[in-house]
Amino acid sequence: MKGLARVLADLRADVTYPGDPGAIIKRRARPACPVNSPGAKDLDWIPVVSQRGWLILTRDGQIRAHRRELAAVRDNNARMVALSTEHARGTFEQLEIVMCQ
Repeated sequence: MKGLARVLADLRADVTYPGDPGAIIKRRARPACPVNSPGAKDLDWIPVVSQRGWLILTRDGQIRAHRRELAAVRDNNARMVALSTEHARGTFEQLEIVMCQ
């Protein structure tokens, strides 16, 4: 997903990803992502992201089996889309799914 996030972040100032240092995109400032590391624990970053009203894109196809993470999504009213099919393996395939929905 980080590949897709970087592609989208290079195009839009309202897209970020864990570890993003921020940038200027089309004369609009994108601040650094409040989630400093891609290795951050789900239970730590889900509340931070949901408080900002951000959409979460994930490849975690097993999210339904992870009760604590699923509870964090539910309890924080997070909006999450899981791109977990075989059709979403690469950056281009993920981009195609996002753009066509």
